[in-house]
Amino acid sequence: MQLTYTEENYIKVIHQLSNDGVQTVATNMLANQLHTSPAAITDMIQRMHQKGLLTYQKYQGVNITPLGREKAMQI
Repeated sequence: MQLTYTEENYIKVIHQLSNDGVQTVATNMLANQLHTSPAAITDMIQRMHQKGLLTYQKYQGVNITPLGREKAMQI
C-alpha cells in the first residue's frame, strides 16, 4: 500500500503521540500538532481508517493499528 505524503505525516505524528500505539490520540491534539483544523483531521483519519491504518471512534480519538505501526516504522 502506497501512502501519500500527507498520510505519512499523519501516521508519523499519531505514532509518536500514541507512545508506539499505547495511548489513544485525541483529534484536537492532532490538529494542534499538525497545525490544521479538527475537521480536516477527522476527514483524513476516516480515510486512513478505511485503509486499516487507524481505528477511529467519534469523540474517543484514534489508535494506530498494527499495519499503521508497521507503516510508521518504515517511514
